[in-house]
Amino acid sequence: MKREVTLTVFFNLVTVLFAFFFVSYLTKHLTAEDFGKYQLILTYISFVGLLSFTNFNIVINRSVLKGRDYVFRILFLNSYKYSIVLFFIFIFVVGVFQYFIQNEKLELFYIALLFLPLLGLEKYESVLNAKQKFAKIRLLSLVSLTFHIGLSLILIQLTGQYLYIFLSLFIIKLITVCVGLFYANKLLIKEEVDYDPKDDLKEGYRLSLLSFYNIGIGHLDKLIIGFIDYKLLAIYAIGILIPMKIKDQLKLVVNIMIQSWAKNGDKVYQTQLKKFHNLTFLLTFVLAFFVAYSSPFYISILFTEEYLNSQSVIWIISFSIPFVLSAFAHETFIVVFHNTIFYQKVTYSKQFVYLVALAILAQDFGVMGIAFSILIRSIYDFFINYIYYHKYKNKQVSA
Repeated sequence: MKREVTLTVFFNLVTVLFAFFFVSYLTKHLTAEDFGKYQLILTYISFVGLLSFTNFNIVINRSVLKGRDYVFRILFLNSYKYSIVLFFIFIFVVGVFQYFIQNEKLELFYIALLFLPLLGLEKYESVLNAKQKFAKIRLLSLVSLTFHIGLSLILIQLTGQYLYIFLSLFIIKLITVCVGLFYANKLLIKEEVDYDPKDDLKEGYRLSLLSFYNIGIGHLDKLIIGFIDYKLLAIYAIGILIPMKIKDQLKLVVNIMIQSWAKNGDKVYQTQLKKFHNLTFLLTFVLAFFVAYSSPFYISILFTEEYLNSQSVIWIISFSIPFVLSAFAHETFIVVFHNTIFYQKVTYSKQFVYLVALAILAQDFGVMGIAFSILIRSIYDFFINYIYYHKYKNKQVSA
């Protein structure tokens, strides 16, 4: 397991360094407006991904963790079938609107929509996570990112157009999902089981509808800013880039640990969480301060002075890191060993808190208000999951 963790962290660090190099290149070779348009398309792709019923991954991961490998094929095919239906519906509707309206932002959305058939195939990651093939996932990500960057740089040099980055992304993602599905299929144990998927399908679609609300609102910040001004979105994107990347990498390490704990039962999970939680929270808080304090130095090196205005966003978003990681660890225990109902309630409530904060703060403080709204949501998520976890744990002890 230690070797798996070491390899995963190594591959992930290299992937992050490559990603930073690519973003650095783009900020120095594209205008801030074009970089803002690039970020808006990426935001659109995140919204389009919701149409692939992403939260089936939760049901698949939990089932495979419990040895129910036969669940994957049925849930995957069922969800993918409906995502393809939605793809053709949206292609037609958006195409009609674009024909009559001729809007640039709608054109950018049409590009993102073309990724839906590929995004629906990415459920192989839930299998690889459950099988604890974390290093393989990171290696696949690293290789695909490397080829994506290489092909993108060639296309940009040949054409001078940033939109060809998405042609590169489409080609590489197609190859990646094919490799990922092939490998996941090899790992799954083939067995004939009399299985009624009704409950799992119902839960998968219910959780996926929840993701429309959760992830959709989660990307509302970039969408709002992108509609206001492309250049402002470019500056905001750089402001959240490094804190969010650090959060994602740390979340990956935490995920590796808790997947291992979950394999060994709820008692082991609780013991390990108690052992690591407080120290990890403190260290990530110190890390957040360092990331924010040193921002003037690395922004001018990695990007350009045009993006120095993003420092205030970095200060705010960085301090969400310890709260997000802690909430994730407690939330995963509740989902795996208790039920998903509480997870759904927390998701609805934390996004409601975010929307209220957004409505109050964004109007008066603009981009800073949006960043503060994200921090408030993270703190709320942490306290709700932390309190419920300990309440559930104490109830078990008294029983």
